[in-house]
Amino acid sequence: MGTEDPAPAAARAAATTELERELSLLFRSARHVSARMAARIHPELDAPGYGLLVAILEAQPSQHGSEEAGGVRAVELAGRTRLHKSTLSRSLGDLERLGLVARVRDPLDARARLVTLTERGRTAVEDSREARRQEMLRRLDSWDAEDLSQLAALLGRLSASLSADD
Repeated sequence: MGTEDPAPAAARAAATTELERELSLLFRSARHVSARMAARIHPELDAPGYGLLVAILEAQPSQHGSEEAGGVRAVELAGRTRLHKSTLSRSLGDLERLGLVARVRDPLDARARLVTLTERGRTAVEDSREARRQEMLRRLDSWDAEDLSQLAALLGRLSASLSADD
């Protein structure tokens, strides 16, 4: 009867603990940056609201110009953001009150409504994302392209693993 070496399992557990600590710090930093980006758009906008605006933009990336250009159903946004429909509805109401989103009639189903960024909302989100990209470029100036690509690939892999349905 052989016994398995416990060292690899212990090393993996230690590495996972370190990863959890670093992710906690990263998430905290990301929330702080999102809160700053949100405040640039509107003083009443919070970080989760900013995230919802980004999700709406990403759900309709080719739609530019007008509110009538398209939109996304709230149920799709709930899936993308993993927000409960009541939380999502409240958040969309806040964004609508701030003039950043509109709910428009779905041209394919008159009973349904689509959520779309207003021109003001789209411009604000696109401008804030560009400012965020410029800040990232500045902060990561000492990183080479290979390190950035490797980190992006690993984060994508981690995100996929964490998002996988059990």
